[in-house]
Amino acid sequence: MGITRYKATYKCDCGQDYGSCERRSVFLFEYNRSCDIGTLYHKHHADEPDAKMEFLGAFGDNALSTLVKVLTKSDPSESWDEKDKEDLKECRGW
Repeated sequence: MGITRYKATYKCDCGQDYGSCERRSVFLFEYNRSCDIGTLYHKHHADEPDAKMEFLGAFGDNALSTLVKVLTKSDPSESWDEKDKEDLKECRGW
């Protein structure tokens, strides 16, 4: 079945140097068609020698379709409830 790979590079806007820092960062996405699992990675300041690839998660088809909806706003967003907000605070360590 095979693997499909996508790469998207962008000019970082991390706020260092008050806005765009002019460094290159990159997202990598790999989709394994034999098991319908997509994995997403990010490398912040990719040109720096000590830059590390960060694993952002592995997702099945239903999760990927929903993630696309969230990122493209192609479907009306569901409302957050108090439990969602509390879970996010806990995840962030607040």
